[in-house]
Amino acid sequence: MAAAGIRGLLGGWARGPVCIGCTLGWNGCRKADIGTCCEDAAVSILVRNGKKIPSPAGPRRFTLSLGTGCVMRVLGRAVASFGQAVWESMETRGILADWSAVFYWRERRVACGGVSLCGRELRGATSRARTFLAKGRKPSVSKGDRIPAGCTFPLQTIVGAKSGRVTRRFVHSRICASVPDQSMVDAGEGFLAPCPEYCFMQMARTLHLVELVVLGFELCGTYVVMPGGKTVYGKPSLTTVAKLRSFVEAARGPGRPAALRAVAFVQDGSASPMETMLAMMLCMPVRLGGFGLPRPSLNHPVSVGGRRRGGVRYADVCWPEAGLICEYDSDEFHPDRQYGNDAQRRNELRFAGYSVIEVRKTQVLYYEPFFAMARDVASVLGKRLRLPKDFGEKHVGLRLRLLGRLRNPGLMG
Repeated sequence: MAAAGIRGLLGGWARGPVCIGCTLGWNGCRKADIGTCCEDAAVSILVRNGKKIPSPAGPRRFTLSLGTGCVMRVLGRAVASFGQAVWESMETRGILADWSAVFYWRERRVACGGVSLCGRELRGATSRARTFLAKGRKPSVSKGDRIPAGCTFPLQTIVGAKSGRVTRRFVHSRICASVPDQSMVDAGEGFLAPCPEYCFMQMARTLHLVELVVLGFELCGTYVVMPGGKTVYGKPSLTTVAKLRSFVEAARGPGRPAALRAVAFVQDGSASPMETMLAMMLCMPVRLGGFGLPRPSLNHPVSVGGRRRGGVRYADVCWPEAGLICEYDSDEFHPDRQYGNDAQRRNELRFAGYSVIEVRKTQVLYYEPFFAMARDVASVLGKRLRLPKDFGEKHVGLRLRLLGRLRNPGLMG
């Protein structure tokens, strides 16, 4: 009875030999020559208009071969296809962009901790975004509407054509004809948002190079700077420098050249805004106001002995090859120390064979103390500082941009 029902069903579909594994689109199914069953099919059925077909080796009875793993693979494929169709048919109210996307990712990171994006989610959301843009639709936002967590009015969005562009009290939009592959995620409430890498590339359109590098440090670091300046520590990074570079190199669109330039100065692993500021002021090129020193390792693991033999400490800014560590002497921009106070940490790092330079708040805020500290770092690294006459002016400009962006991370413009 069951075989007859399946034969009748498949007979209505097929004019020639059909393998159900191929019909359902199972990736592992490769249909053999006409008149033979597919050897790799999860479900081996061969029919022609609902009738048995003899194989080259002789007549073969119509058989249905089902195993638990086979059934799960075939059904899983069918369910995934159905889910994809439902996903793409969902109504899209708009596509977040620019600062709205940054706020969304900051809130999601604080609320959810680690963020893991799978390829299927990215592909599905990107397909929805491209459909929305191709149809020239307008974002649907009104007073009282629910919007993604972390976002504020007016929402910044993208549209696919001039006809969809709107500038209202609750939403602003700009034109973006298309989006890169696997670049969007579902932000909830009917909205889509760019992935962290695409968000970085979008912000390259409007941010100064220094400010874009600061954003890159945050995305690749373990802290989140919320609007108003509050910092949340100990959150898994959203991306890495390698992922940023790979995405931007493969993508096309506005912001790409500036993003490629900025990603060259971004580093992984910063645990606080102050570590970001220290690393940038010491290592950014001289032409941009930095001292041009070699790039350090941020939050570098250092094995320590003593009473906690085999323990590990994480050095704020470290040059392992030179045995040098810079430690910021404050908890204002840094999470609570896990092991004792700063003095104890520094002693343990020194016992491990490192030279430790303490960096105080006054050294960071004022040029002359910081210059003296940078000169000491350069001496230990065996580097000679060669600074132009106008370096002081450039360095002050870099410092002001860093302090301004860290204190006002959500300032639009």
